[in-house]
Amino acid sequence: MSGLSLYQIDANIEALLEGYELVNPETGEIIGAEALDALQMAREEKIENTGLYIKKQTALIDAMKNEEKSISERRKVYEVQLEKLKAYLSQSLGGEKFETAKVNIFFKKNPPAAEITDASKLTSEYMREIPAKYEPDKTKIKEALKAGKAVDGAELRQTVSIYVK
Repeated sequence: MSGLSLYQIDANIEALLEGYELVNPETGEIIGAEALDALQMAREEKIENTGLYIKKQTALIDAMKNEEKSISERRKVYEVQLEKLKAYLSQSLGGEKFETAKVNIFFKKNPPAAEITDASKLTSEYMREIPAKYEPDKTKIKEALKAGKAVDGAELRQTVSIYVK
């Protein structure tokens, strides 16, 4: 990635490093270093420019990470807003379908899910081991409840989701 940089990196080294691959994906052989070694310039200059390129790429990666974090935070704000608007529509429509030429709002039942009402009442049969802790195995509990078994501390609960297209 050429362009503005804090450092003046030799154009030959920068061009070479832009397409630099360390390992041949087919053979696993280390490649690329020979092309860098073949450049006609002093060893110190190659090393310095390669180091500057690494610093440039590190700064770029850090900027990308910060941007990802910023975008993620903004996305979360929009997701919360979206959920609140869906809740508003759900309450306003009370499960009733709404359709115009511009929007279609409808409700659809989600598959039943096991909801844990009191995990302390579940027997070990309905628990799964997660390193250093136990938690309810909702898949097993759901299967048992659907089969008509009574599972103390759990029940099947039907929920609905709203769709706006």
